[in-house]
Amino acid sequence: MENTRERKSVRKGCPWNINLRLTSGIIRVTSLCKEHNHSLHNSSPSHSRNARLTQEMLEEIKFLVNVGCGAGPIIRALQKHFPTALIDPKSVYNAICQFRRDHKKSNSDAAEILDKLMKLQREEHEWFVKARLESEDNHLTGLFWIRPSQIEL
Repeated sequence: MENTRERKSVRKGCPWNINLRLTSGIIRVTSLCKEHNHSLHNSSPSHSRNARLTQEMLEEIKFLVNVGCGAGPIIRALQKHFPTALIDPKSVYNAICQFRRDHKKSNSDAAEILDKLMKLQREEHEWFVKARLESEDNHLTGLFWIRPSQIEL
């Protein structure tokens, strides 16, 4: 029995396609159409220039990754902090992945308390946590937090 799925390109109607067959753990190309009806590269210099992340944006992403933020909150923070800039989500995701690879978790007491506080803030949004990380190794130099009950008071 052969499972095939024929699909047309939804966005551009591009005729490029490849058909593969898996037999006994070996993948074989059964047909290939290399024809495209569009440019393969983004030829719009304004888009690529405007979509680049500035050094300031990258520093903000790095900080937010190091304190445990996910992609959604990072993108929203960038949009709020840089309202006139074009924030390309793919560029942000790539930067996040790079910073996560570079980030080494520390098992120090400070790192453990920061992890606990950030987890509490993610679970209960009423928590306020502000961490100050410095230097290339992002060592913790300041930590401030307020519980929801303290905010109420």
